[in-house]
Amino acid sequence: MTSKRTKDVAVYLFAGLIPSILGFALVPIYTRFLTPSDYGVIVIISVIVFTIRPFVLMGTSRMLEVEYFKLEKENVSKLVGFSILNSLVISIILFCLFVVARNWVNEVLFHNEINNINWLLFIPLVAFGFAINSIGSILFRNSQNSKAYLLVSFGKSFLEHALGLLLIVTLFFAWQGKMLGIVVSSVFSLIVIIIYLIRTNKVSFSISFFKDKLSIYKSVIPLLVMDISILGIESSDRLFISIMSEEGTSAAGVYSIAYLIGGAVVYIINAFTNVFSPEVFELLALKTEKAKQIIVKRFYSFFLAILGIATLISLSKSVIFDYFIGPDFYAGIELVSLIAFSFVFQVMFLLGYNICMYRGKSKLPSRISVLAFILNAVLNYVLIKTMGVKGAAVSTLITYAFMGLATLFISQLLIKLPWFYFLKSDN
Repeated sequence: MTSKRTKDVAVYLFAGLIPSILGFALVPIYTRFLTPSDYGVIVIISVIVFTIRPFVLMGTSRMLEVEYFKLEKENVSKLVGFSILNSLVISIILFCLFVVARNWVNEVLFHNEINNINWLLFIPLVAFGFAINSIGSILFRNSQNSKAYLLVSFGKSFLEHALGLLLIVTLFFAWQGKMLGIVVSSVFSLIVIIIYLIRTNKVSFSISFFKDKLSIYKSVIPLLVMDISILGIESSDRLFISIMSEEGTSAAGVYSIAYLIGGAVVYIINAFTNVFSPEVFELLALKTEKAKQIIVKRFYSFFLAILGIATLISLSKSVIFDYFIGPDFYAGIELVSLIAFSFVFQVMFLLGYNICMYRGKSKLPSRISVLAFILNAVLNYVLIKTMGVKGAAVSTLITYAFMGLATLFISQLLIKLPWFYFLKSDN
């Protein structure tokens, strides 16, 4: 690995760990100043944000990622402008929908625990902020501007937690303090990225370009479906818990703390993905047996590292809950191991997805993700009904195992990798 790539790995790893580090560091405070119900409200709001985010982006971030190196600089800036306007228009539409449906959302998802339902109108704004942040992250990564990626990621995370902590601890805000931290940090990253795009001439607007690119929606629909399905899998457990559990948002709050601890694995995966995925595409393009062997070697290293981290989290969960988590959330300790090991299978999905994308078969992982979403919804309903909150964690483990194994298996029908090359005598 070159010194530049090593540096990028370190930067992306650090940037990926920032939300986790800050989140873990503040959990002892949050779980003592916020009730499980408060935490549950924030969790459900976050779930809604991440559920509607694919609709806000409408696949334009995927489009930008694929087209970035194919287009000339001028057209890249037009595509960025197209992506931003696309996200803005859809965010405005969603805002109008929330104005109409906010009473229904409060009743069904929050059990009328939000006294001022106008708080729900911030959700489309936060989703728009996340969309612009996604566009900016792609540009930072593809232009190898890891420092900008780090600064925006750190600034957003620090502002979110610092403001939330200030409002909750000193002014005794409840979940509203955390919500304001999320809103302000989203607006901050939105403004910073827009300023960056304008000052570096990376954004422009062209009506004719917009008309030409509308046809591309057809090619990104499978990816949009996949994004929605995956986010549905990541989010539906808390929605099912909130709706089906007698404790409602309180149960969702307890589950979210367990998910935060077990899900720390994801931050490591996301950090390495920024380097692993481009390297897989680069090696596949070489079309040599040696390149395939390197992919297998990288995969084994990646998989074992994530498995080791999941094991470490599982072994240390008692210490974490004893010393860092408020007593009201202790019931979540039995869920941590199930959640942590669920994400190990994401490494399999990632490699399989990259291979499918390289061969232009985006419909394959899209179909698998839809099947996984259906499986997850059925399992959540059945297992939560019979096992309680633990059923959601079991459902998550089974779903990710299916999605990871199925995607990797299907990808091997497209490009067969030498999984046991090291057993051959000539190696």
